[in-house]
Amino acid sequence: SYTSIVVLAEQMHRFPGVSFYSRPIRDYPFGAAMAHVLGFVGEITPEELQILFNEGYTERSIIGKSGIERQYDSLLQGQDGIRYRRVDAQGRQVSDDSVSDIIPELGHKLVLTIDAKIQQLVVDVLGERIGAAVVLKPSNGEILAMASYPNFDPNDFSGNNSDRIIGRILQDPRAPFINRAIQASAPPASTFKIILTAAAIEEKVIGLDETIHTRLRYRIGNREVAEWGVAWRSSGFGPLTIYDGLANSSNFFFAALGNEYLGLETILKYASEFGVGELTGVDLPNESPGLLPSKEWKEAVFDEPWVGGDTVNLSLGQGFVEVTPLQLANVIAAVVNDGVIYTPHLLKEIRDQETGALVEEYTPTIARALPISAETFEETRRAMRRVITDGTARYVITTDTVEVAGKTGTGEVGLDEQWHSWFASFAPYETDNPDEQVVVIVWVDAANEWEWWASKATDLIMHGIFNDMTYSEVVADLRPWYL
Repeated sequence: SYTSIVVLAEQMHRFPGVSFYSRPIRDYPFGAAMAHVLGFVGEITPEELQILFNEGYTERSIIGKSGIERQYDSLLQGQDGIRYRRVDAQGRQVSDDSVSDIIPELGHKLVLTIDAKIQQLVVDVLGERIGAAVVLKPSNGEILAMASYPNFDPNDFSGNNSDRIIGRILQDPRAPFINRAIQASAPPASTFKIILTAAAIEEKVIGLDETIHTRLRYRIGNREVAEWGVAWRSSGFGPLTIYDGLANSSNFFFAALGNEYLGLETILKYASEFGVGELTGVDLPNESPGLLPSKEWKEAVFDEPWVGGDTVNLSLGQGFVEVTPLQLANVIAAVVNDGVIYTPHLLKEIRDQETGALVEEYTPTIARALPISAETFEETRRAMRRVITDGTARYVITTDTVEVAGKTGTGEVGLDEQWHSWFASFAPYETDNPDEQVVVIVWVDAANEWEWWASKATDLIMHGIFNDMTYSEVVADLRPWYL
């Protein structure tokens, strides 16, 4: 305590070998709401010191452990100063002008792309549901919000009980330290049908006015794939165009489209071009690449051949394929940008800590430019808009502030009454100003009670973003039937 330090300072001659020093402690004003983005700091470990010793770190260094704190620790760290003091045999300070102190150097100030109001809105909308949500600006790759639950409060790690608190979090089976926006992956379910839609239009395997006659079940070998809602649906959707197929999320339509019209290699080619199964390059540590399976992968992992049922599963975004929410955000960004994907990023500017002067500004970089025509993406966007106006989301996306285009997804996990809930979207659907468009991805893990929350959450988030509202203001203004 400060009182103890005062007593020591006044009577240092009575306590030889005892000294005191001060060090700054991080304060995180947004607490748990920004935990996975900012991360936290802690004392350097012997293993970390072995790697970083030559970069000026010491055994007393405080170092970033996760998030931005870890990613940009070298920019935030600064340089420690050294204070030299000559003392006599009893530890009393004696004057000495022969040695000069080394003045510490402040680290840089980082300005992030996160919009604090949108971040809090997304956190509040996701609530206490295991999952993640991302708001991305497709025109330059800026991440405006990134939420993951369960989370933690990094302010708790600054006190005397930090080890106990960290231990408790590590023992939580829900794994609060995992940033599910970039580190958790799951089958994308019907959101994967967006990729098949673009592939089919680009490859011209089906005309825009051509139909596939859908039935209640699609048969492949000795297996049947049921249309969704088969428990209460008496028949299939009948003849569907590619717009109708996506709007109604017909399993029969996309099973046939993938297995009979496109084929495995074409599906894999387009999925790979969209970045499925590959790192996005976001400036956060420990990103997961997801998984894009192939014949070779299945043979190597399971020692089994690829079969037609695997192709059907892949066409429906099920089976082995897995994406992170941020990967899916990049997929939608490609559709919005006519094939251009910018590297998603959180760092916007580096500034001088003392003067605030700009040191360096982040330059958006193109990660991918898909070799797909602008016309294909235009038709894909049109199909995604039909999902909202005439399809599976027509009763859920209720905001009239902005025109939303998107796709629902319900991912099976092999358990009754438990599914992953996905919604992939962008808005405005049409605009002359690409900078005002946002991509919103919401994923709610199957571990939660099923409530189809991803699409409902998107409705609230879009309404909040384009009305500049908080969660409570959105609820009061929108008065959604599902709350």
